Amino acid sequence: MARSKSPRRARAEDLSSLDRRVAELQQERRDEAEQVTRFRAALRGSRVGMFNQDRELRYTWVYNPHAGFSSADVLGKTDEDLLPPPDAAALTALKRRVLKAGAGESAEVTVTIDGRAVCYDLHVEPMREGSGEISGVMGVAVDITERKRFETAVKEGEERHRALLWAVPDMIFRLRRDGTFLEYVPGHDITPLMSPDEFLGRRMEDLLPGSITEPSMRALERAFVSGEAQTFEYPLEIDQETRHFEARIAVSGQEEALVIVRDITENRRALEALQRRDRQLGLLLAAAIRLNSQLSVDTVLQEVADSARAVIGCRYAALGILSTNRTNLDTFVTSGIDSDHAARIGAPPTGKGVLGRVMAEQRPIRMGDLTADPKAHGFPPEHPPMRSFLGVPVIGRYGPIGNLYFTEKISAAEFTAEDEALAQMLAAEAAVAVENSRLITELQSMHASRDRFYAMVNHELRNALTGVYGWAELLMRKTGPQPPREVYETVECAEYAMEIVNDMLDLSRLDAAKLKPRVSEVDAMDIVAHSLTTVQPEAHRDGVVIAVEGGDQPLTCRTDATRVQQVLINLLRNAIRHSGGTEVIVRLEADATEMRFAVVDQGKGIDPAQQAVLFDAYERADSAKGGGTGLGLTLSRRLARLLGGEIQVDSELNKGATFTLRIARYMKGE
Repeated sequence: MARSKSPRRARAEDLSSLDRRVAELQQERRDEAEQVTRFRAALRGSRVGMFNQDRELRYTWVYNPHAGFSSADVLGKTDEDLLPPPDAAALTALKRRVLKAGAGESAEVTVTIDGRAVCYDLHVEPMREGSGEISGVMGVAVDITERKRFETAVKEGEERHRALLWAVPDMIFRLRRDGTFLEYVPGHDITPLMSPDEFLGRRMEDLLPGSITEPSMRALERAFVSGEAQTFEYPLEIDQETRHFEARIAVSGQEEALVIVRDITENRRALEALQRRDRQLGLLLAAAIRLNSQLSVDTVLQEVADSARAVIGCRYAALGILSTNRTNLDTFVTSGIDSDHAARIGAPPTGKGVLGRVMAEQRPIRMGDLTADPKAHGFPPEHPPMRSFLGVPVIGRYGPIGNLYFTEKISAAEFTAEDEALAQMLAAEAAVAVENSRLITELQSMHASRDRFYAMVNHELRNALTGVYGWAELLMRKTGPQPPREVYETVECAEYAMEIVNDMLDLSRLDAAKLKPRVSEVDAMDIVAHSLTTVQPEAHRDGVVIAVEGGDQPLTCRTDATRVQQVLINLLRNAIRHSGGTEVIVRLEADATEMRFAVVDQGKGIDPAQQAVLFDAYERADSAKGGGTGLGLTLSRRLARLLGGEIQVDSELNKGATFTLRIARYMKGE
């Protein structure tokens, strides 16, 4: 039988249970207080504020007030006391709806505090007594001002970005990896094949021809595999016109890519025009080179016509040369028509009709249909049909010399302004080439006349001088060892005249490239010795002493000894004539490749102005001295160059002059 608890023990257990409950309640309050402390600490300085308001909407409690308010500023006041009327009216209306409906409400509100707009995410709930009666409202306000500014900036950025996309001339697509169109921005320079509604959400292969789809899908896959942008070009027929496009594909996200499509038709056309111009300029340059290399007038005319047709790009070209009275065409050369066909056509035009217009007006003329011109005379039988026409005058130094014609432009209905500019350049080249060819022909004729004159001089004058010289020598022998001065002067003048004739003939042969060196191995000292022997009588007569420096040992060389001696004699005579009765020095030097013969006099020297013309034909440094034709130094320099060398002069006034003959020591040849 169970024993019952004593009253004392029962009270003790009740007290113990009560103590435990009290301890639990105290711990719960401490936990709640700690949680409140942590909550307040978490909210302190945050963008979250809390409040309670009574039914008159006066603030009875506020935590973490914002916008510079403190709790003391807010408690006991309403929104009308704190905010501008429009802001207060909106908040009051929201809170009264909560009081009336007994249900919470959320809204984003903007209030102005000290002239600054502050945005809140506001949530308001009814506050009830234990009996359930609504005694006011409580709410949480989160300051979202910075977030709203960020959202506004993002929205404005998106709007600017979209405006930019819509402003660019390119089409922009967003595609899935399988080729499905997700988004589209039309380019204002490109006419789309269809409206966006027709292709958004559909795959590329269902809408576009395979010539576009296949390269597009390959490039799209390459972009996903490599991670690099891919570019390709493709043509597309739009409104019966072939347009060219460039597509650039770049991965923009997970299984998505951006495609930018640009119409490059005009760029392609511009590039093709530049390439065509480059080709034309290349042909023009080649034509100019060929024209300047031709000597025959007939060859030049045909080359002009052929080159012009190739540069302009037409089926036919012709070059007409005016007669001397410039009223009709004297010569007419065609290109594009073979000789047999030209023979069947008959006589060439003389410059009537449309061709006559270019001759008469002397300006470029372009026509889309030359047959429609009032001055057109039609075509003779067998003549090929011609419509498009371009004619330009060929202007020489003294006026028009001809006309250049083009017909039947290839790949176009008529000639362009660019063709006209090129034709004028070709006409200018043709004028230069034709006039040069004519001048060369005239020069060749003059050279032939000069050669005939020199041949006559060689034959007639030499024969006459030979007779004079022979009779003078015979007379000298008959007069004994002391011939009269008249006889001596006659012999000397005959010798001098013979030398002049020989010099002129040598110059003539040099001009005609008919004088060739006769090379052999000789001693340079022998050349000097023979030269001195020739001029010694003149030196003795003028009281000039000739000294030789260098060449103590034999100096072998391979050259034309006769021509070297001829040059040295000219230089020595020149030095004797200008030495003023003093000394003349012949200085001989050599190295492995060059021989140097220097002739030094002690005369008055040569000023720079005279040195500039010293080697010109018929020019003399000192005409007052007499005794020279001006041919000696000219011939000497020409002979020096024939021997692979040169003559140099070094002189100052009143310090004499040094003429140095430099020649190759070992010439090639026989």
